Amino acid sequence: LEFLDKYKDRLDAMEVDGSLYLQALRQRLETHLSEDIRESATLWGRIKGHFKKYFTKFDIRQHKRLNWTEYYLSKVFGNLAGSLNVQKLMHSISKEELERVKAEVLQPGDVIVEKTAGAITDKFIPGHFGHVAVYIGRPEQLEGILLSDGTALLDHPIVQAQISELENGATTMEAVRPGTRLEDITHWTITDLAVLRPSSYPKKYLGDVILKSLSYAGTKYDFNFDVNTESIVVCSELPYQTFRGITFRIAQKAGRWTISPDDVAVLAGPQEEDVP
Repeated sequence: LEFLDKYKDRLDAMEVDGSLYLQALRQRLETHLSEDIRESATLWGRIKGHFKKYFTKFDIRQHKRLNWTEYYLSKVFGNLAGSLNVQKLMHSISKEELERVKAEVLQPGDVIVEKTAGAITDKFIPGHFGHVAVYIGRPEQLEGILLSDGTALLDHPIVQAQISELENGATTMEAVRPGTRLEDITHWTITDLAVLRPSSYPKKYLGDVILKSLSYAGTKYDFNFDVNTESIVVCSELPYQTFRGITFRIAQKAGRWTISPDDVAVLAGPQEEDVP
């Protein structure tokens, strides 16, 4: 970070000339660790805006990208495999039960993990669960929730822009292949579901978590499955990127750090041996 700050003008010129590797380096520095470092010292506070500008400007996984072959092969395979789903021919959780969970169980900030045994893509995901989503909540559930700066969550422009979807029942944010979007879980056809509630997470940051989750609406799916790129996410990256301060289990695969749905689910605690 010090090097990039010291030679900012020179590096800016290199990026203008199309140095994709430098663009990738700057974007990969957008991690929880670098964020903490920049905010913990005057130097990082001074240059934070400078880095943010580049992280926003350069989406290295769009058009001219590093690892473009790997990225697009993953995208093609994911879309083809995702189109193969025989869950409707198998036993699924009933719509009535999903409606009960939505109405009586879910609270804003809950993390939902689910399994769809009939989805071919589930066969390539390690562990039991195959999908993760974050419950945003109905507008009436969001009343009284504040952001860390003391303002009302419901008054934020990002929330207001999506308030009609929340009112119409699309109250869960999920990252799927077509893009990150709000969805109604009663439309899911799934085999298994668990609700994880971050009961020990500081309440003053709950509004920030919900707002960050909503901010991903419309973003592209990260077919590189890389937790170090915050601008685009896969389903299991949603809680990783939004619940700041939680240490998630991640694994290095194919040269990048990834997080699976089971890596999120294990935060619920160890399995009880005496539970049938």
